[in-house]
Amino acid sequence: MVIFGETIPFVNEIPFLKKIYEEQSGSAYTGSFTEGQNLNPLTLDVNGTKVGLIPSVCFEDTVPRLERKFVRTGPQVIVNVTNDGWFKESEAAKQHFHNALFRAIELRRPMLRCANTGVSGAVSMTGEVLSTLVDEKGSHFTNGSVLAKIKVPLDPPFSLYALLGDWPIIGFGVVGLVMGWRNRKRPISDLSEPAAA
Repeated sequence: MVIFGETIPFVNEIPFLKKIYEEQSGSAYTGSFTEGQNLNPLTLDVNGTKVGLIPSVCFEDTVPRLERKFVRTGPQVIVNVTNDGWFKESEAAKQHFHNALFRAIELRRPMLRCANTGVSGAVSMTGEVLSTLVDEKGSHFTNGSVLAKIKVPLDPPFSLYALLGDWPIIGFGVVGLVMGWRNRKRPISDLSEPAAA
């Protein structure tokens, strides 16, 4: 959940946060969104084949551990809807799109991305950009639609990240900390004195 956009932490415990919100936004506080609890992918029937849709809203496509929770066996596609209007006409919307490419690579699932304002496009399971919506000048700040053909494997592989998540990185971090802690007591050799010849 986007803090202060979709939810205000501790708003019930600290009531003056509502007043700050109302003063800053110019509208009444009507409550916070709550995150969903269902981790089952949505399904779409494509010519008799059930294709799982990994739902992703806005910047959730930049959070690998979240999208990883939806990975299942069988054909799947990551579907992201976003509005990057707050980036205005900067490179940030393009950076958001390129950051999202990593989810396709990490999970070995193709991605369809529809941006109200930002970069819309289709991405292969290897992170290759298959198609994006741009105008004749190459700008993604345009109206229109994208027609793209993506390959959705019927039995996609589970990537190492889909299987193990962040645990290898955490493990290497712990090993590094332990090694650093053990080595902290070792004396540092004096390299300033020349070696005897």
